[in-house]
Amino acid sequence: MKILVLGAAADVRGFALAGVDGRVVSDAGSARREIDRVASAGEEIGLLMVSASLEQALQPDLARLRAAGPPPAILVLPETGP
Repeated sequence: MKILVLGAAADVRGFALAGVDGRVVSDAGSARREIDRVASAGEEIGLLMVSASLEQALQPDLARLRAAGPPPAILVLPETGP
């Protein structure tokens, strides 16, 4: 199973240092496209980490992902300081 980070560049870069795959997304639309791509590719994502700034807009998409089958654990990353 894989871990995937979706979100701000700082979040993705930070986890990349630990070898975690990530995709920089700047808005909910691009995050939705990544979620759809992952779901349609059949990637076995065990943990999906999402930047806090995207969580609210992605609630329906995350619910759909959970309902689609064995869901990944979804972790919302806390906001970082200024």
